[in-house]
Amino acid sequence: MLSLQEIKDKASPQLQSIEEFMDKNGFIDQSCHAMLTRGLKRSIQREISETLRKVTLREMLQHPAGLATGTASVTGSPYLIPVWLSGKLYSTIQFQDIVPLISADMVEAAGLTGKVNFASTQIGETGAHETPLLTGQASYSLKRVAVPLAITSDMLEDNEYGLMETAVRYASTAIARIGNYWALTDLAAAEDGIGESNSTGAGADETTLADVKTGYEDMADDNFKADTIIITNEAWQHSVSVSNTALYIPEVTWPLPSPGFDFRFWTMDGLINNSSALCTRAGIRDDQVAGAGAMTDCKTILFTRAVALVTLRKNWLRVENYVDPVKDLAGAVVSGRQDSVTVNKYAIAVLTET
Repeated sequence: MLSLQEIKDKASPQLQSIEEFMDKNGFIDQSCHAMLTRGLKRSIQREISETLRKVTLREMLQHPAGLATGTASVTGSPYLIPVWLSGKLYSTIQFQDIVPLISADMVEAAGLTGKVNFASTQIGETGAHETPLLTGQASYSLKRVAVPLAITSDMLEDNEYGLMETAVRYASTAIARIGNYWALTDLAAAEDGIGESNSTGAGADETTLADVKTGYEDMADDNFKADTIIITNEAWQHSVSVSNTALYIPEVTWPLPSPGFDFRFWTMDGLINNSSALCTRAGIRDDQVAGAGAMTDCKTILFTRAVALVTLRKNWLRVENYVDPVKDLAGAVVSGRQDSVTVNKYAIAVLTET
């Protein structure tokens, strides 16, 4: 690891580039790290990355290479703080953001609207092998999410470093929650793509193991193997995980769940997710406010990850209203844009409680 002072000494021109970028654009994004390490030896790049991963905001603001708080002037470069901030947002969101986990592809969109082109053979119909390649097109329109970075001027003046760092983590969590809601809503609706989704009703406010089996078989009839299941805690604990009045615990078999998933269930990697995209909670949605209340009308989604969902993002985790690297921590906004489209509806089964 390098000290903050050593980073400042080795990357002085790069820090100047970050300052000019912020002055011109009024925001930062993931390109800040690339600007900081551009032109440096790879060994130095690795050490800088390791240092910024481990350093705390307290160390950034108190160190001479940061703000030198309590003095009348800045003795070092505070422009390491934007790089730290961007890195902290990205590292924190990895534990909350399921969208890359459930999407076949994550695409950096060029514009706010556009088309996704796709092709597939027709599945599940007589003479499928003689059917020509099917092509299709889905429209996307990126939606914007913006979450205030909940750092106040009082927190800066009172040196509440721990609370400020917590605010950064909470901003990532809020962005992830809304992104998850949008992607799950699009996956459950399955409005785009080729074919028809294998949607079916479950029991009255109850999803059973038999319902899951039906969705699994419907996908198999269309020549797709379900490799992923997303289910609410309510549906899982109510009846799916219970068989003949006894707790059903899937055997631990090889392979174990893919990284990021909660469990292995038959051939499927499983996620427990309680987003309001998958249930009703008195009309409260994740993209409006955190909801409370019992889950009803639960949806369980089975799908094949390689062909089900494509997600487009633009300016993800951009920090806006951010010119001064210290003072503008109060009032900065974390934002991003996202939309998802389904590609092959045959590769999706949605079980909806009635």
